[in-house]
Amino acid sequence: MQILPDKTKPEAVAAAQGVAAQSGNVTSLKVEFDLSHVQPGVYYLATVHGTDEATYYYPIAVND
Repeated sequence: MQILPDKTKPEAVAAAQGVAAQSGNVTSLKVEFDLSHVQPGVYYLATVHGTDEATYYYPIAVND
């Protein structure tokens, strides 16, 4: 997983790895990012789905 400033810019401001766990219809993934050096703003959480290896983007906000 990476936190990107823009979907078109591959330079991550933070990165982490994790493994998803499924229980019934619920999939969970716990990761920790060090965002202490990241400026407040809107970013994208980029994840890669293992079965199709496609990248999915989710908007996130980093606050003070």
